[in-house]
Amino acid sequence: CTDTDGAICETATTNFHTHGLHVSSKGVYDGLEHHSDDIFAHVQPGLASTFYFSIPDNHMGGTHWYHPHHHHATALQAGGGAAGVLIVEDPDGYLPSEYSSMAEKILFISGHNLATLQEMAK
Repeated sequence: CTDTDGAICETATTNFHTHGLHVSSKGVYDGLEHHSDDIFAHVQPGLASTFYFSIPDNHMGGTHWYHPHHHHATALQAGGGAAGVLIVEDPDGYLPSEYSSMAEKILFISGHNLATLQEMAK
């Protein structure tokens, strides 16, 4: 990252990070077969990797979100649209039927300043 004084670099290297999930960050570097929610994982350009994590049965239901979190590239990747939602369902019978039978609509809004993203990508 010497060309950019450490601000933005390795923009094609990525990984997978979640918000709201109570899961382990252990992975390949800890001797496991796959990465987990590990912000230090590196997936190099042109390669693929499997990320695996187990959501506990007693995890609170809800809408959570994910995005890449490779340091010095997060803003460009997530700001460019590489983000989304993860739904953890409530256990059967947890919510009153008036709520559990409602149709679900998922709306994910992400603000993008395209001029800033273009400047960052130079």
